[in-house]
Amino acid sequence: MAGNEAVVCGYAKLPSGTAAGQVYQMLVLVVRADRRTHIVQAAFDHADHAGGP
Repeated sequence: MAGNEAVVCGYAKLPSGTAAGQVYQMLVLVVRADRRTHIVQAAFDHADHAGGP
């Protein structure tokens, strides 16, 4: 990573009463962004399926 880049991680547990919550239990995000411009350089996501892996 360059000196002006930052990695930001986050997750969300989706509500069980919604359509998305029935399909996915949790959503995880990882973003690499430029700290000066706030422009996202790369983004990755992963959702845990409620039915298993």
